[in-house]
Amino acid sequence: MNTVSMRLPGEFLREVDKRAAELDIARVEYIRRAILAMNRAFEDTKRRDRLKRASLKVRAESMKVNAEFAGIERAPDCASDACRAGNRAASPARSCARAVR
Repeated sequence: MNTVSMRLPGEFLREVDKRAAELDIARVEYIRRAILAMNRAFEDTKRRDRLKRASLKVRAESMKVNAEFAGIERAPDCASDACRAGNRAASPARSCARAVR
């Protein structure tokens, strides 16, 4: 294990000591856990940002697919009342021929 030396303001160190005592752990363990928590939070933020960027890349295509499905559900040549109402489950025997099965 490596050693790190740092200078901390007195008030900051007193708060670290107080929190460590409340948890019944050594100061160094408290600082170690704080660093691990910060690293995890940083990785979580990076992961969230990557997912957001990926989602934005496919958003336009997803909207096109949603529009296509909406068009199928409201097809003008659909003969059944249940299909026109968008409720195929209410009358499966009279379901629209264009419905995806």
